[in-house]
Amino acid sequence: MVQLRNQSPEQRDLARRALIWMAFAKRPLTLLELQYALSLIVATKVDPEISVGSAALALRDANPKNGFFATVLSLQHTELVLKELRYAFGTLKADGITLFTSYATPQGYLGHPEYIPIWEELNRRKAVVFVHPINNVAAVYFDDRLPMPAFDWPHETGRTAMDMILNRRLEQFPDVKIILSHAGGTLAALVQRATMIALPEFGEIMSAEDIVKQAKQFYFDTALPGSQEVFPMILNFAEPGHLLFGSDFPHAPEELSKGFTKSVDDYSLEDEKKTDIYCESALKLFPRL
Repeated sequence: MVQLRNQSPEQRDLARRALIWMAFAKRPLTLLELQYALSLIVATKVDPEISVGSAALALRDANPKNGFFATVLSLQHTELVLKELRYAFGTLKADGITLFTSYATPQGYLGHPEYIPIWEELNRRKAVVFVHPINNVAAVYFDDRLPMPAFDWPHETGRTAMDMILNRRLEQFPDVKIILSHAGGTLAALVQRATMIALPEFGEIMSAEDIVKQAKQFYFDTALPGSQEVFPMILNFAEPGHLLFGSDFPHAPEELSKGFTKSVDDYSLEDEKKTDIYCESALKLFPRL
């Protein structure tokens, strides 16, 4: 992210005061929601000499076996994002970049035309991009008892993947390696349904073959896929070498992470394929490791 010294005095003051702000919740918060809220506060570090990227770099360099994914501003700020990408890859030597599923507007999924210059830069650098879901700005709670990460986020991942497919971003930028978290959300389950747009009555927008071909260009991690039944589905859907181990620890509840990890451990699979999922496929993506 942009270094704090480049932020306005008002923004720096806001960050400082955020550490002491308190407010009554409109409803009881779940433990998961508290973890997210507290992580934002803990991560707030006001230091004119240290950027978030530099701090993450120091952690990586202290243990070079770890990877380092940089982050950027909202993709709505194209020139600032391009500047940050050059800094992240050129100066910090980041192993990859993290993007959210959408930015700023209800239509701001990753296939949006405004983001083309950013994808051009990522493609030029043959970047690895990790995509993680976030609440779309138009999202609403349909039931306050159910946190959005618990049910809605897989849909957001599926939406942004389909947005990229419909706009042919994977064809246009084939050198970018895109990892979708949580087994790609709803993509693998619904992509065949989406091929109905190839039919004449839907305008023959794109061939079914093109839709599925692009969908299979994605990489997928195994973190909290949604249920144990999802793992065999994504195992069958993902191209060889495109399925990577993930646990979502420490952000997800520990018991959930352990349970889904155990389902991968216990799944009947040849040792070679398990080794690919656990490490070999990732090592091919990140030769520095």
